[in-house]
Amino acid sequence: MAAMKIPSPSARVAAPYLDALAGKDPLKSMAKTARRLERLLQRFKATKSKWDQRPSPQKWSIKQVLNHLADHEVIQGARWRMVAAMEKPPIASYDQNAFTAAQDLKRASAKDLVRAFRQAREANLAFLARLGPKVWEKSGMHAERGEETMADMTWRAAGHDRIHEAQLARTLEELATAKARPKRRKQAKAPKSKS
Repeated sequence: MAAMKIPSPSARVAAPYLDALAGKDPLKSMAKTARRLERLLQRFKATKSKWDQRPSPQKWSIKQVLNHLADHEVIQGARWRMVAAMEKPPIASYDQNAFTAAQDLKRASAKDLVRAFRQAREANLAFLARLGPKVWEKSGMHAERGEETMADMTWRAAGHDRIHEAQLARTLEELATAKARPKRRKQAKAPKSKS
């Protein structure tokens, strides 16, 4: 990918996305996401048997997070293309929980999900690399967030990666810690003595 510089983010990009990037170039960070995911999964491969399990009812499993990243990348790619080609198109929101619930993730490995993410990401980065400087200023109207420029969408997407990478790292660490803790056996109750 040729080096390109995109405009700085506007105030419309929420702080958590920018904080997660910690000043890094969004395109360079996005180009490395799939590899960071692979390394993270490799580091915690001993917990692989639990990657379908949700840590709590409110949290996604490892595979659900990976699937969300792949789904998001496909949707984001369509959004970038519409905004680049059209004048202020509407940008639909989507229900990420419904997208995840519609799929039986036991039929996919974590490796499959990272591969799907990588393929969509590589196509999107190639598309973004072909854009001229003025395209980064074009915008669309997001159904929930309002006006978003191509540049802002890119900063948000890169921060989104990092937020979910941190979520994966925390969950994998919890799984590893839980696996490392020995299970306590219930002690048999001593029979009551008859006096």
